[in-house]
Amino acid sequence: VLGEAGRILRGMAVAVDRVEMCFPERYRIREFVRNESRAFKESVLEILGGYSEDMSNGDILFVLDWAADAGVDGRAHGAPAADGVDGADGVDGAAIAVFADRYLSRMDRALRNWLKNILTADFEGEPKSDKKGQLFTPGPQDMFRLIEEQERFVGDNAMMRAGVRRRIRAILKEFLIEEYRRRIDVEENLEVLCAVCNNLLLLDDLLSEYKLDGFKQRARDAAVRCGRVVFLDPGFAELFGGFFADDEGWKKAGARTGSLMATLEDFMADFRVWLGPSSAAAAAAADDAANAAQPGMGDVCVKEVVDGCCRYYVASLLSGLNVIDSAAIDRMDDDLSRMRDKLGNERSERNVGLDVIEGIREFFSSDSVESFVIGWSSLLDSGGLGAPALGLLQGLVHKRVDLTRSDCREILAALHELPAMSTETVNSGSLEGFVAIQEANEGLR
Repeated sequence: VLGEAGRILRGMAVAVDRVEMCFPERYRIREFVRNESRAFKESVLEILGGYSEDMSNGDILFVLDWAADAGVDGRAHGAPAADGVDGADGVDGAAIAVFADRYLSRMDRALRNWLKNILTADFEGEPKSDKKGQLFTPGPQDMFRLIEEQERFVGDNAMMRAGVRRRIRAILKEFLIEEYRRRIDVEENLEVLCAVCNNLLLLDDLLSEYKLDGFKQRARDAAVRCGRVVFLDPGFAELFGGFFADDEGWKKAGARTGSLMATLEDFMADFRVWLGPSSAAAAAAADDAANAAQPGMGDVCVKEVVDGCCRYYVASLLSGLNVIDSAAIDRMDDDLSRMRDKLGNERSERNVGLDVIEGIREFFSSDSVESFVIGWSSLLDSGGLGAPALGLLQGLVHKRVDLTRSDCREILAALHELPAMSTETVNSGSLEGFVAIQEANEGLR
């Protein structure tokens, strides 16, 4: 059909050339033959458009190539007419949009399905480590090949290349990145999460020409999720749940703190391998000063582990400490020293969680009303504790064995005279979980 239509168009082109050569511009014959040529192209495309659903993708591309050769140029292929789907020679872009829409709709459905299958296999499969020990799955390379193939398949058809690229970008942004977010939020396998984090950074590199910033953010989400999943282990819930239940055992031995630090050290050592070295170390090795200040995903994960430890330690302390005496203060001081030694941020950044623990220790060790007030003000200013946690902290003043009831009343009266917390401090501490101690305790249960 298209071969015969092409023969007719070639004959019409000769007629147009002769008319334009032989007749002045004011003669209506010139516009008549041009209109006949346009009408014929539209007629051919409209007739074939009625059969587009039964055509293969290859046949659809054949029709579009014919249209391009015939001078029909749908510049915003598959887009609404308002975007300028018009032919260069005046042919209505709607005549070819039906083919483009059909092709792009099929490609959209197929590509989403393929990407979803690859993603499912990635989350259910066993990650493998590269030579450096970082974990990956084959998904990113498979996805990249599929996406490349979609652009390669339409070849040199400029009309379709633009439409395919636009549709792929929408699939990546609206489907793939969101699908990663949904799965990351529920995934609890640490090795899979590390592989997903690395995969997303690889996809960000492979698909850089699409200029999407969502891959790096999802990689960060996966790294944060890694640090949080650590504390979903039942052993941690048992450890934190009874951390301060036996005051004498905690004060004298410190075995719980030692066990906690050793376990977290093992996790962080694994994360630094699975997610790669810290960004500072990697940037130094590559002599890349520009990225030296940017946290790597290993940094992000380790920081979440440290913050999580601080969250649960404070939650357990505020809800489980029964007696506050000199031995308890010494034990807290020793715990803080161990935490700073084992969990101290290698990037030398201030850690709010450790500062809050130190602030609580200082508050509990106060020896006068004034020092209690100073310690309380410092905790308010730090923004690390929200209203529920601060309320429990006030209640623990009564646990100081060397304070009389009269002392406690005087101290609490002085604390109540301090300016009220800002709405921001009440609603959100610097570390999640300090704000709503009830949620932290629910997590322990």
